[in-house]
Amino acid sequence: MPHHRPPPLHLLPALDAAARWQSFAKAAQELHVTAPAISQQIRQLEDWLGVPLFHRLTRQVRLTEAGVQFAALAREVLQRYQEGHAEWLWAHARPRLRLSAAPLVGHELLLPALGEFQAQHPGLDLSLDLDLALADFDAGQVDAAIRFGAGRWRGLTAWPLIDCLGTVAGHPRVLQAHPVRGVADLRHHTLIHFRKGVNDWDLVARALGVEALPHQGNLYLDSELSAMRAAEQGLGLVICILPACQRWLDEGLLQAVAPPMPLGRGYHFVFKAQHPRSDLLKTLHGWLLGQMQRWAQGRPHPRDNATHELV
Repeated sequence: MPHHRPPPLHLLPALDAAARWQSFAKAAQELHVTAPAISQQIRQLEDWLGVPLFHRLTRQVRLTEAGVQFAALAREVLQRYQEGHAEWLWAHARPRLRLSAAPLVGHELLLPALGEFQAQHPGLDLSLDLDLALADFDAGQVDAAIRFGAGRWRGLTAWPLIDCLGTVAGHPRVLQAHPVRGVADLRHHTLIHFRKGVNDWDLVARALGVEALPHQGNLYLDSELSAMRAAEQGLGLVICILPACQRWLDEGLLQAVAPPMPLGRGYHFVFKAQHPRSDLLKTLHGWLLGQMQRWAQGRPHPRDNATHELV
């Protein structure tokens, strides 16, 4: 017999996770419990409400009509609880912003300048998450992120930080063995990729006014930092995103074979519009904007030491 009182709140996370994954096993992984524990909590919830919430299939579960309605309510309750908890923390605890960024940006820009941020903002703690995976804003993992792209991410606000240029570069030893004096010479080289599902070499081809780039092969890696290190080992040519990768050119670790070219991409400061402390986000964005501008200034032209000509 169904209860007329609402079910216990501790049962809602299991429903929410199972509804999103359509799997008790995956919900269990997310919540760090066992699949039988998820199944038991869902059964308790169904007994409390007096209706089945899931169709149990062979390899997955699917919400019933009643389950769809109650799962939406559970998501709304949990989301508001997370937001309310965040608002309470901002009001009663020492302010802390959690910033997500790719490893390259973190190591080349953020960590060297972190002492300056702490000196300028002694009352604000900054937590860095240097991870390859995109941070989950809905789960409350981060307050803001630095992302590379065209500035459009669904459900998020993106403030520009810097428009990036790109150049093609390789290890001097590799370029000495196979000089690049034109697009056709790329047929002797491996092209290194660093973004899953995105071919940034198409951007280079468009910037050079050609339909496609000839090449000997492809090497696919998981990040800009991995790509730069692979090029440093002579494993292929890489797109140097400037100014992020300028150090490799300055120190002679890599050599540019093309002038800087616009890619139509840049770094952006990304966050959810309804953040409870937008004033602190503006503070962090302003500091990052200054760092990016300083990062881009006073650098030698990538072609200053180049001996090759990709045209």
